[in-house]
Amino acid sequence: MRNDLFAIAVGIFLSISVHAKETITVGSGEWPPYTGVELKEGGFCTHILREALSDYDLEIVYLPWKRASQSVMDGELDITLCWIPNEERLKNFIFTDPLMVNKKVFFHRKDFKFDWNTIDDLKNYRIGTALGYSYGDEFDKAAKEKRITIEPVTDDATNLKKLLLGRIDLFPVEMVVGYTTLYEIFPSSQARLITNHEKALLRSSYHVMISRNIPQERALKILSSFNEGIKRLKESGEYEKLETLLIEGYYNP
Repeated sequence: MRNDLFAIAVGIFLSISVHAKETITVGSGEWPPYTGVELKEGGFCTHILREALSDYDLEIVYLPWKRASQSVMDGELDITLCWIPNEERLKNFIFTDPLMVNKKVFFHRKDFKFDWNTIDDLKNYRIGTALGYSYGDEFDKAAKEKRITIEPVTDDATNLKKLLLGRIDLFPVEMVVGYTTLYEIFPSSQARLITNHEKALLRSSYHVMISRNIPQERALKILSSFNEGIKRLKESGEYEKLETLLIEGYYNP
């Protein structure tokens, strides 16, 4: 009887061991509706990450963005999302395939007739921008050379208020973030007065950054698992379903 009980106990232990998932620690800032502690599923990016790495348990640690990247660079955390590659980051981190691709577009009032093809077409407009943001090399250069007129403020919400009041003509912003903020701060009757131009000012791909200061075998395993997972989500149509949820505002608190 004792031997039988021992055998059962060992069997349970082995079963648990076989099915136990490895844990990945994730550093993330707050960027609604993409990441955030108060968002459903932790936001769109976090939801995608969990689905792509479904064979792992994810431990999300919310930190200021700079500290999140530093913690991963130091090997204190495994990965961080969502980041645009640049020369410095490529030296310090391993980048996955894109988690998402976003576009910045010009928001404007519906009663304001606007069209554009090149940066030079923007020279007669008052353009609201957010301090510290880049809007692409061409736009940034034109602003620096004063070939276009920009009015920087501290945040997107202020620009949207100015736009609605007619104090600026255009506001370039990532499309989903723009509409999410718009409907958060204005009633629908006012928010519907704003639209966007379809042409993208800037397209940006956002990636997961993996620490170079964790064991290389582990880092490469995470890289492979994520890339295979994101491919699976796109091929199955699941990624498109989650994008629809994003547009419909599902992730908003």
